[in-house]
Amino acid sequence: MDNGCIRTNYFERLFAYFVDVDKGERIKVIYLSLMFFLIIGSYTIAKGLKDSLFVSMVGQTYIPYAKPMVIFILIPFIFIYSQLVDSVRRHQLIYIYSIVYGIGFAIFAVLLGIPGIGLQNTDASPYRILGWVFYFFVEGFTPFVIALFWSFSNSITKPEAAKKNYSIMVAGSKIGGMVTAGFAWWLFTATDKKIIGISDVASHQLLMGIASLFLLCVPLMVYLMMKKAPKGSLHGYEAAYFVEKKKEEQVKKNGLLTFWNDMTGGLKVLIKYPYVLGIFGMVFFWEIINAIFQYMRLGIGKELTQSASGLSGFVFEQDFYAHIVGLLFVFFGTRALIKTFGIKRSLVAVPLLTGGLMLYYLSSRSATAVCIVLVIVRAVNYALASPLRETLYIPTTKETKFKTKSWIDAFGTKIAKTTGQFYNFMTGGIAAAVVFNIHLSFFLLIIGLWSIMAYGLGKKYESAVENNEVIGSDESC
Repeated sequence: MDNGCIRTNYFERLFAYFVDVDKGERIKVIYLSLMFFLIIGSYTIAKGLKDSLFVSMVGQTYIPYAKPMVIFILIPFIFIYSQLVDSVRRHQLIYIYSIVYGIGFAIFAVLLGIPGIGLQNTDASPYRILGWVFYFFVEGFTPFVIALFWSFSNSITKPEAAKKNYSIMVAGSKIGGMVTAGFAWWLFTATDKKIIGISDVASHQLLMGIASLFLLCVPLMVYLMMKKAPKGSLHGYEAAYFVEKKKEEQVKKNGLLTFWNDMTGGLKVLIKYPYVLGIFGMVFFWEIINAIFQYMRLGIGKELTQSASGLSGFVFEQDFYAHIVGLLFVFFGTRALIKTFGIKRSLVAVPLLTGGLMLYYLSSRSATAVCIVLVIVRAVNYALASPLRETLYIPTTKETKFKTKSWIDAFGTKIAKTTGQFYNFMTGGIAAAVVFNIHLSFFLLIIGLWSIMAYGLGKKYESAVENNEVIGSDESC
């Protein structure tokens, strides 16, 4: 065999290793990856601006007050979402929420330029309503856009396909995050240093416009996927499919579900099934760690910068690095780890990796350590923990995938962030020698509970898939 054939075969094997997707699934995976590219690209902008704009317009000291408020504000919108799940088709939900958030970001882009309420007013005050509203609006992005994307993906993906497909989809999201975070970092750095002739306000408006455009392109990707993907590739876990069909027939025949049950069914499933409550715990433990280090990062950024553009640039720089590390982890870590160790052991690896990073921070406790830990922890979450958590939803009912997931992603994250902020508040004025022991005990407790829960969830998942069990149905426990 000549050298040309050897090289060709090598690159074919290399490509197959990174992009090992079944032929019938390729069109679907391509469009899902493009959708995730657009969604995370938009969210990267919104999330970075949420923190920096709130600090600039309202003040960092009010973040601990904003976190618990989000929990109560989201409740009526979760009820509306739950009712929509039973009223429209799955892909139509993505149409609705991507358009709502796309238009919403366009409106905020305009409002940021209005004197008095926008960024031209440089006085931070708790009475700056725009800062609060934007913060709450972006906090809803996770349960109503990102979680919805995963719910839709979980409903049309089989367990064996998830191991191959989800890493590709996550890679698409990391590229989207890199593109928007990298551009935002460059734009704000150039604005802050007067390298380009654009105002601080205009740079923020430009980014909000890009976030809006990205989201408004998502319905087109969904439409094309539904038209071009083979119909067989749009069927997920077959056991769950039959359970849902049976349930729909019972509802039509007996009228078992009331309007109230439609809206609260997801919350009931969360309370009733330990497996689903365990997924809540996985989100909860990660978000506590994330909230603690996010708050530290904002404090560091505020000290190092003097303007809204400077602080935004600092935040997006960290986000850019997190997406790069996440992308590398997807290609060289996620697939190999899941393929070698399986779902159960890979789930346990997440808290153990996080625990190692916590020990590094405790041994250093410097500003640099905070930034390094946050970048790597977020990369591990995006590239490994997130697709693993989403895989856990596959052997569950539609009610669990959509309704319960919205409760978990809304309240699991918000309660955890509130807990993290309370922890920051309680340890804020304690002497360094004492706070070290508090940090060590707290982090060990979190990592220990997280590891035990991860092992139990992985074991239950493997058992459910092997036995064609549908978790969340009346027959499951």
